[in-house]
Amino acid sequence: LQVGQYQNAEEFFNTTLLVDPESFKAWFSLGNLRQAQGQLSETVEAYQRALALQPNSVAVYNNFGYALQQQGKWENAIACYQKALEIQPNCAEADVNLGNALHAQGKLSPEKQVHYARLNYNLGVARQKAGDLKTAVAYYRQAIALQPDLVDAHSHLGVALQEQGKLEEAIACSEQAIKLNPNYGKAYMHLGRIYQMQNKFEKAATAYRQGLSLIAPGDATVVEAYEGSETAEEDYKTTQLSLEEVMVEKHKFPAVPSVLASEEELYLKPILVTGSHRSGSTWTGKMLALSSIVHYIHEPFNFDFYPDAPFKHMFQYITVEDGKLYEDYIRRILYPSQVDSSTIRPLMKDPIALLSAEWLHTTFDMQVIVMIRHPAAFTASCKRMNWGFGFEHLVGQPRLLDGLLRDFKDDIIQFANEKYDLIDQCILSWRFLHAVILKYRECHPNWLFVRHEDLSRSFLTAFGELFEYVKLPYTPKQQKLIHLYCNENNSTKAKGGKIHQLKRNSTANIWSWKKQLTEDEQMRIRRGTIDIAQYFYGPEDW
Repeated sequence: LQVGQYQNAEEFFNTTLLVDPESFKAWFSLGNLRQAQGQLSETVEAYQRALALQPNSVAVYNNFGYALQQQGKWENAIACYQKALEIQPNCAEADVNLGNALHAQGKLSPEKQVHYARLNYNLGVARQKAGDLKTAVAYYRQAIALQPDLVDAHSHLGVALQEQGKLEEAIACSEQAIKLNPNYGKAYMHLGRIYQMQNKFEKAATAYRQGLSLIAPGDATVVEAYEGSETAEEDYKTTQLSLEEVMVEKHKFPAVPSVLASEEELYLKPILVTGSHRSGSTWTGKMLALSSIVHYIHEPFNFDFYPDAPFKHMFQYITVEDGKLYEDYIRRILYPSQVDSSTIRPLMKDPIALLSAEWLHTTFDMQVIVMIRHPAAFTASCKRMNWGFGFEHLVGQPRLLDGLLRDFKDDIIQFANEKYDLIDQCILSWRFLHAVILKYRECHPNWLFVRHEDLSRSFLTAFGELFEYVKLPYTPKQQKLIHLYCNENNSTKAKGGKIHQLKRNSTANIWSWKKQLTEDEQMRIRRGTIDIAQYFYGPEDW
């Protein structure tokens, strides 16, 4: 609680007690509130009044004991804990508090210390799962005080401290867990996660490799494969892939061999797959996520999937000026504290994040893939879903309209205030989104820009280039799965009005817009988007 909230709560309880001086709940709550504020004398008084009303309240005796303990009144505190256990023998909190108090008085045997260390640890885990990190940390620290070689307590304390943003302390905890047990794989994995959060990818790779060798030995070899030369990222160029052949379902297809990374750091960098909506970003992200080490994250900028996201608008525009407001949220999404599997590399698929792609790239050192879609195909897809565009979300962001979208400001405001048909909405939204993509292409030569049509036309080869760009192994198994999702035996239509259907005839889908749009609509789209589309598509694409 904040200071103002404490004051409001205290006023509420005092008002309640004026009306009903014998309200047990009000006295108990007031005691808890004062204890949280460190007002121990007032805490004791409130708990005494509560006990006078309900002499057998286990919760009050337990909390009363802790308040007395904080005052150094150990014997009285122990008596309160014992009374709570007399009333309810299986009260874990009172039992742990009793053990901790006896330990502080030097009255706990070594055997009991081990027992109570484990109880503290278990309660810490429970409180951490409940989101009460402060109490969890206290339990873990007490467990370590009772049993300094309790590896699990050191490791979980590190995770809790990481969640609190105390990364250096968290590193120390993981290192201590490893010192106590060099074969404790989870501690290495957690250490790797923290280094990854700090963009220290070389250290992260080393820790992950050690952790995976203990937890999932098969995945550790994947990390080892990415130790390479010292080529700088800015010198990186997409290589020409030597094509062989692989048998897939009795057919021969080009096979792209696994590619070694030019530098180990690239391996652990988070991946952003963005572009306009309906551009194939889900398809692309899901195919890349066929790699066993990839953790797929679906649209954290989208309110429909993350209703608690801190954004005020769809297509939120974030820059270094206001990035601190959102950095912790994105970091938690990219790097959840628990790392229990080999999915150590985050891939964020999110077209709604397009306008913030530069900030994401700079802040989290992301490798960026930007999807591009033909304006007619984009419009046909939106038409199938009956998706207009919420221009009001852009109007609510003045910095965006005066900056990145200044060339479209007047049109966007007009479309937000008046009604336009879906085709016109698609034309304008395609234009400004792809104008942004055009700017990105000019400013970021190290990003990968992919036309949906090129990916659809030669999917095995084109996906090989994507896997190579993000430094993921492109195995025959992954090629077979990609062929399964994209081959000519699949339908060109999404079934049942699905938003996304991965299993499609990707080659035939390139021209499906010609059947979905009237000739008049096609002409309107071509005329309306030509100023931007000419930089991505030629006459042969119409």
